[in-house]
Amino acid sequence: MIADLSIVGFPFLVGVAASTAAVIAFAIGFRHHMNRLATAAVWLMIVALLAGNAAGWVNRHFDSVRTVDELFGRTAQDQSSVAAIARQRTVPKRGQVITIPIPATTSGFSARDALVYLPPAWFETPRPRLPVIELLAGEPGATDNWTQGGLADVTSDAYAATHLGLAPVLVMADNNGTDTSDTECVGKAEQYLTVDVPRFVAARFGTAVTPAKWAIGGLSEGGMCGLMLSLRHPDQYLTFLDYGGLLGPRDSDANNIGDTVRIYFNGDQAEFAAHEPLDILRTRRFEQLGGWFEVGSDDADPLAAQQALVPAAPRAGVTTCSVVVPGGEHTFQMWADAFKSSLPWVAARLGIGPPVTKCPHQ
Repeated sequence: MIADLSIVGFPFLVGVAASTAAVIAFAIGFRHHMNRLATAAVWLMIVALLAGNAAGWVNRHFDSVRTVDELFGRTAQDQSSVAAIARQRTVPKRGQVITIPIPATTSGFSARDALVYLPPAWFETPRPRLPVIELLAGEPGATDNWTQGGLADVTSDAYAATHLGLAPVLVMADNNGTDTSDTECVGKAEQYLTVDVPRFVAARFGTAVTPAKWAIGGLSEGGMCGLMLSLRHPDQYLTFLDYGGLLGPRDSDANNIGDTVRIYFNGDQAEFAAHEPLDILRTRRFEQLGGWFEVGSDDADPLAAQQALVPAAPRAGVTTCSVVVPGGEHTFQMWADAFKSSLPWVAARLGIGPPVTKCPHQ
């Protein structure tokens, strides 16, 4: 099907390049036979095709949008709706992904709609109180990043297929407000993610409510947020996932503090320290907390962050897994693989999978 055609593979990208070359050749060959309007239209087409070529190769590097239907709006493999799941009377073979607003009742944060993955077991009668993974995107980013580039729903379906339909509910909540905003998960965003989202999800979907049944994490900024928020709110989350995150809240893509204190904490150094994972790990103990760190060896600043955080976490009592992927970069392929490799470990911690006795440490 055309909808499933890969737009990150060489055949598609070569086809776009060949089409661009053909249009350019046509424009050159027939330039004396076209009026001004036709010439302008052809050159606008060429500009659009050149932009498409550039976007295609950038997308290939980050592996963000993989197929034609994703490009034109499909958010997940098994995209559904609130109305459809309400009508569902049988247990589906695969989980369902819905888009739903999560009210910012306490925080007042201006959040985009969340995506929620409901595994097959959620549709059983009686419905089990399933655990939850709150998955966060990076910046720039959107809540559907985890079902498109991150393939979290596909990975969860594969896990559920071998575990009697059981998998965590995935809540892909908004941590930034817009595609280009960057909250670093502090202020109103922190309250939204740690208060509004858990309360709504537990009430609306009947999930488990204890911190042992909740995990939080994500990619890039979302990975840092998962670590930071679990350290600040162990009464809500006892598991975190940090895929390619920095040392803590930052005003850039690097670990240096720069203008972070002024921009995000109104110049309050103590408030910054209260959100800085290394400072928190030096001053508090977390005997029940567990976290998975994963980063690519070619992702310089996140790698440096993981190298600093991984020794500090166990000293503070945190059960710590650490994976460094040789040649891995700051891409969705890296993050999709990280979620896949960590899901059995997370599910075990959340109480729905067999124990994982060995924690990878590379």
